Amino acid sequence: EISTLESSLPNELYALIFLYLKSIDLIYSFFNLNDRFNNLIYPFLCAIDLSNVDERSLEKYHQTILPKVQHYIKAIKVDDKNVDSVPIIIIFKNISDA
Repeated sequence: EISTLESSLPNELYALIFLYLKSIDLIYSFFNLNDRFNNLIYPFLCAIDLSNVDERSLEKYHQTILPKVQHYIKAIKVDDKNVDSVPIIIIFKNISDA
């Protein structure tokens, strides 16, 4: 069960905290925790930054997280070392080519 601290903090404070987290860390930490957090992180799911993500984390993201959040994603940022992941990802309809 979520602690009392979680229920006492306002949504606006969480939104500010989330600005300091990497997309992938935010998803790992808060996605599917509860409905409140799913609603809070939704705007952050639209643009996922996978640059500077190690190979192990990226693989875990592809296997466990991506299937759950792919319908929210509109843009994905990758770096040179993760560019090989793009062909797998671009099949999703929501992703723009901007």
